Amino acid sequence: MSDFKTIARISGAIRLCKGRPFDMAAASPGALGVFEGQRDVLAA
Repeated sequence: MSDFKTIARISGAIRLCKGRPFDMAAASPGALGVFEGQRDVLAA
């Protein structure tokens, strides 16, 4: 998956949680299809 798609998915997971607890499963490395380190770098 491209970096831009991963960033968009992370942003979407954040947007969906407005007023509710954040669902970590939506931003997990498995759900995004990337390694944990790559997810952390792109989220930052």
